[in-house]
Amino acid sequence: NLYIMKKNLLVTIFLIVSGFSMYAQSILNASEGYVTETILSDYSNLSVFDVNGFNLYASDGSKIYHFDLATNELLDTYVLPDYMTGTYTYPSFLKISPDIETLWYGITSGPNGDEIFSYNIETGTWSEGYSLLCNFDMEFIGEHILVSGLNSTSWSDPNCISLLDVSGNDNHRKIIDVGGYSAGLGIDDEGNVYYATSGVGSEKLYRWDMETVINVINDSSAEILTLDDATILSSIPAGAYDTDVDEAGNVFFDFSDYATGVKNVVMWNGNEGDNENFEILAYSNDPAVSLTLVNSKGNFMNGGKDNGIIAGAWGLPLTLLYKEINLIAPSDLVATTEGISSISLSWTAVETALSYNIYQGEELLTNVSVTSYIVEGLEYDTEYCFAVTAVHDEIESGKSEEACATTAGESITEYEIDFRLYPNPTDGIVYIESEANVESVEIYNMMGQKITSQKLQSSSVDLSSYPSGFYTLLLEVKGNKVPMRIVLR
Repeated sequence: NLYIMKKNLLVTIFLIVSGFSMYAQSILNASEGYVTETILSDYSNLSVFDVNGFNLYASDGSKIYHFDLATNELLDTYVLPDYMTGTYTYPSFLKISPDIETLWYGITSGPNGDEIFSYNIETGTWSEGYSLLCNFDMEFIGEHILVSGLNSTSWSDPNCISLLDVSGNDNHRKIIDVGGYSAGLGIDDEGNVYYATSGVGSEKLYRWDMETVINVINDSSAEILTLDDATILSSIPAGAYDTDVDEAGNVFFDFSDYATGVKNVVMWNGNEGDNENFEILAYSNDPAVSLTLVNSKGNFMNGGKDNGIIAGAWGLPLTLLYKEINLIAPSDLVATTEGISSISLSWTAVETALSYNIYQGEELLTNVSVTSYIVEGLEYDTEYCFAVTAVHDEIESGKSEEACATTAGESITEYEIDFRLYPNPTDGIVYIESEANVESVEIYNMMGQKITSQKLQSSSVDLSSYPSGFYTLLLEVKGNKVPMRIVLR
C-alpha cells in the first residue's frame, strides 16, 4: 500500500538522520527576503506538532510538550499512557482544537491498532481511542473534524479525507478520495479544503470549496468527492508531505524530491492552474533533511517572528521561517509647543512597525505603540529636538529627520516689567501685581500639564479647587508669555 511504503521510507530516514540531531544552525536555507531560525534545539525528535497562536504542542512519541513560542519556554509536559506508546508505535499527528481546550493525537501500529485519541487539557483525561486505519493528519471545518489517511482495511483502496465519527461507532465516512500516498491537509477560515498530493503521478495543489465539502458532510448518500471536483491551484515537481493555511488565507506546503535532493517549503502565489504557482520560501539540498509538517501562526505576509511558519524534518530541530522586515524610518515628524514644559510629537505610521522609539539626541526617551506623544518636564523657553524610529521585535529602523520646538515662556528681564505674585505660598487666592496689563493666564501643574486657560478679569487667580503642590502661571503680557512659579498649600 502506498501509505505503508511512504511510512516505511520516512521511518528509515528518521533512523538515518537521528545521528544528525545536534544541528547548530537552521536546517533550511531562506530565500531572499525571508529568515530561518532553529528553535527548541534541545528537542530534536519532535515528530508531530501543532501551533495555535503562541502555543506550540509537540510530541516525540513518549511525551507531549507545551511551549510558549514567544519565549520558547517549556510550559508543561504530558506523559503518554502506555497504550499509546511502544516500540513500533508511531505518532501520526498532534492537533490543537480551535478553542485550545483539547489535544487530538493520532497513532499508527499501536497496541490496539491505528487510533485517534483526544486529551482534555483542563481535566487531564484521555478519551477512548477512535479506530481509523493509517490516519495521517487532522483539521477542523466548523464543528466537523476531517482526517486524511487510508481509512480502509483494503490496501488497494485510495487514500482519502474522512469525516471523523466521534460517536464511538468508528463509522468514519469518506468525504474525498485523493489517491496516492497520505499527506497533510489544510482548511482556511472560510472552510475551503486544501490538499497537496503525493504519489498520484502528477502532483498538484487542490482546493475544494467549503459549500461542496459541507454538502457531502451533511448528506450521507452523496457521492464521494474526487480530485476532479477540486480547483487546481498549482502543479508540484514532487510529492508533498503537508499543507497549511494561515489566518489570512496564505497557503503553504512542502515537498522533498528525493531524485534531485531538493526539499522546499513554498507558498501558493494566488494564481490558479496547472503551472508551478508558488514561491519558494526556504530550501535544503542536505541529504540528511527530509521535510515533514508545516504549521503557521499569524499572517505570514505581515512579517516578523510573530507571523511565521514552523517547519519540521525527521530527527532534526524545528525551524521558524518568517518574512524579513525592512523597516523604514518614520516620516513627517512634527514637534509642537504645548506649554512651558511640554512639546507634542506626531508622525506618519510605518506599515510594519509594532512600536516606535523616541529619541532626544542620542538619549532614548520612551517606546510607544501610537504615532503621537507629549514630552513633558521640559525647561521653559528652551529649544528641544527629537527623532523617532520604527520598531518590530528586535528590528529597529534608522532615525527620522529631527523636529524641533521651543517651550513657551519669555524672560521677565527682557521686557523690564516688574511682576509680583502674592501670597506665595498660598492657600488658594493668588494676587498679581504688574506694571503692564496681564491679558490672560494659563495654569500648569508640576507635570507640565495645562489645567486651565482663562482671560484675566481681575488681579487675582483662584487655585483653591486644585490639590496642593507646585504650579506655574503663564501670564500673557504684550503678546509674550511669562512663567511665574507658585506653591499651593
